[in-house]
Amino acid sequence: MDAIARLTLRRPTQLPRRIPHSIFLLRQDGQIGVLLSAKTERRLAAIVRQMTPSNWGRSITACMDGLSRYLTGWMAHYRLCSADAIKGLGVIDAHIRRRIRAIIVRQRKRPRFLLRHLLALGVGRSAAAGAAYCGRGAWHRSNRPALTRAYPPSWFIGRLVSLKTRWEELNTPQASHQLSLAL
Repeated sequence: MDAIARLTLRRPTQLPRRIPHSIFLLRQDGQIGVLLSAKTERRLAAIVRQMTPSNWGRSITACMDGLSRYLTGWMAHYRLCSADAIKGLGVIDAHIRRRIRAIIVRQRKRPRFLLRHLLALGVGRSAAAGAAYCGRGAWHRSNRPALTRAYPPSWFIGRLVSLKTRWEELNTPQASHQLSLAL
């Protein structure tokens, strides 16, 4: 198991670069991992809530463009997180996609309009009816199978920045010394 540890180093030259709102993780293999703190995740969730309000009156494209700009800058700041943080970034991505699906449900206003929309996207009739005529709110309906089939994670690629894929782009794996060739 990984254990959270405080870094106590004697010489100032050994101190790691300070990363605000991060948690340092000491793994069993002796490597140090950098995770997002709970405070950082709460702040990001609050900003995402502000940028995806329930009464969004403009197009979904405008919402995703604004979110993409913010998430690109946010990831540029927190790119120093280690690979241990990838799972948390995937959870944040899934939450953002669900918020956007909830906006889509609210924009359809009536169940029959949502039903027509889902049928036009190729969702089966019974699944579309189950999502459209579900007696629960937009947040619950945004995670129904019909909505996740109509708007799968692959639908968001190119439309919305994914924190997980952006981290992978910024942190390309480095070749080890054994693989480098002397010229």
